[in-house]
Amino acid sequence: MSFLDPKRTLLGSVFPTELPATAFAKASRLFSEAALLAAISVYLPVMLGLEHAGMISVFLVTAALSDRLTLILETNRRDVCVFQRGRWASNKSTAAAVLTLFLGMFAAYASVAYVIGDAGSQHAFAFTAKLAGLESTNLLEHEFGNLAALLLQNLGVVVAIAFLAFLYRSYGAMLVLAWNACVWGFVFSSLAAEGHRSGVLSGTIASLVAYTAVLPHLILESGAYILVALAALFASQSLATYEADDPRLRKTAPVVATLMACGLASLLLGAVAEAYFAPLVFTRITALG
Repeated sequence: MSFLDPKRTLLGSVFPTELPATAFAKASRLFSEAALLAAISVYLPVMLGLEHAGMISVFLVTAALSDRLTLILETNRRDVCVFQRGRWASNKSTAAAVLTLFLGMFAAYASVAYVIGDAGSQHAFAFTAKLAGLESTNLLEHEFGNLAALLLQNLGVVVAIAFLAFLYRSYGAMLVLAWNACVWGFVFSSLAAEGHRSGVLSGTIASLVAYTAVLPHLILESGAYILVALAALFASQSLATYEADDPRLRKTAPVVATLMACGLASLLLGAVAEAYFAPLVFTRITALG
């Protein structure tokens, strides 16, 4: 099977197709590429004054970066099928590359939201925040819910992600990453603004403490969504490529199952961090106010 597709956008074709060989150079390229394309994609609708600019940007950056994700997946296929590299090592490298794309988009969204200010962010990301259940005027006092409720909610998100990646493959998986980057970028920008307004400790320290509270479940949940999306994407591609009696299909099943299991485990840990760790830190911040 092959994940190769032609380039669909000019932005996506600006960067060289081949990635650097060394891990650091590869990560730097992917991060920079995702950050630049996300910054352009969010800044254009914001500059044009479009309503729900944040939501529009999610689809723009998805279109721009889905080809890069396709090429990352093609590299995974070559490593496993052509170069006979171990599946676990290849999939771990692929997951790390996809996570780097997410971090680049996240950094761009957080930076743009911070630059356009609190009022601009509330206008550009209002619809996004509402859909994500983060429309509260004070995120430092956000109710996180209990573990069972969070798990149920996050499992619903995982099911939606699996269907998106299974049906739309690279585009669906990238849409998931862009959406999460947009939401969390808005959250981090809002936390920074509220930290400076709160009068707790100093604005900078309060923001850093708030980031510390949010980061664990941000990383764990994002990792879970990436792993589940990859599992669904691999399943979709394999079922469409191989016959039912093809031994290659049977070899793919354990890989899909392992990715899905790791994703669900990461989701559980993320829910635990959100239910217990984040509220504890935020309670300490507000108690000092």
